Amino acid sequence: MALGSNLGDREKHLLDAARLIESTLGLIIKTAPVYEVPAAGFTGGNFLNTCILVHSHKNPLETITILQQIERDLDHVQS
Repeated sequence: MALGSNLGDREKHLLDAARLIESTLGLIIKTAPVYEVPAAGFTGGNFLNTCILVHSHKNPLETITILQQIERDLDHVQS
């Protein structure tokens, strides 16, 4: 899974997302290095991005539902 953040405490947002993914979806097996890239296609702050490999027994529909809920939950924390 690809993770990215370009607002606020970007590193904390990545860590929060990873923790929620591991607690709701499955075990994080591997994490790629974090890298910074400029926003593309819009004006905004630079992104911190990474990828994680997750072992899960969830099906694709369950997985996307969980990930969308995590994104909503984290967005509300930021607001």
